[in-house]
Order: sequence, then structure tokens, then C-alpha cells
Amino acid sequence: MLSSSIPPSAKQSPFDVIVITSPDDQSANAARELIVSSCGDFPSSSPSSAVDNTTSTSVLQSADGTLFISSCDPYGARMGSGGGTIAALAEADEVYRQWQSLQDDATSNNAQTFPTVLICHAG
Repeated sequence: MLSSSIPPSAKQSPFDVIVITSPDDQSANAARELIVSSCGDFPSSSPSSAVDNTTSTSVLQSADGTLFISSCDPYGARMGSGGGTIAALAEADEVYRQWQSLQDDATSNNAQTFPTVLICHAG
């Protein structure tokens, strides 16, 4: 479950969303474990499918509010770097919109913002 209680002043990362793409579910799970072991405390996490049910996606929210997404190419097919980038951007947008909607509910603010996204292709 994503948290809506992170104050913007607590933000330490220059990115709102960091996406690590992998060629398959097994690699995506390994990337998720590496994120958890390397990047510190994650008070909330939710394995979910952000865009559709064709891919296994894990969403982690760090203590400073940065959203980490570990996913693999949809439909179990290798998409290449162009297709993988488009799929990763779509997932980042969907997850960020869900998080932003929680923020808006908590603060009664409906201003639309655009996330800064880092995409790392891991395979």
C-alpha cells in the first residue's frame, strides 16, 4: 500500500519514480530484493500490477517517498529497449497517478504534477 503521509520537504531523491526493468519475472524479483537490501528502509510495499495483468510488478515506497518499481517486459516477450522504455514509462505514470491521488485525498489538492522518472534497464 502506498503511503500518503510523506511531506514534500522530506524528499531526498532527485527522482519521484525509479523503474528497474527486467527481461522476466525471476529477474524482476531479484531486482526487487536487491533494491530492498541496498536502498534501506521501505515502510510500505505492494506487489501489484500497475498497468494491466500482463506483467508482475512490485512497487516499493521509500521512507522519503520515492517510488521504486521493479517490473519485467509485458506479455512475457522481450520488447527491446524502445518497447521496454515505453512500457516502463506507462507503468511509472500509472503508479505515480495512483500515489498522487492518495496525496490529493490527504491534502484536498487537485493540482496535477509530472514526475521525474529514472528508468534502468537491467537486462
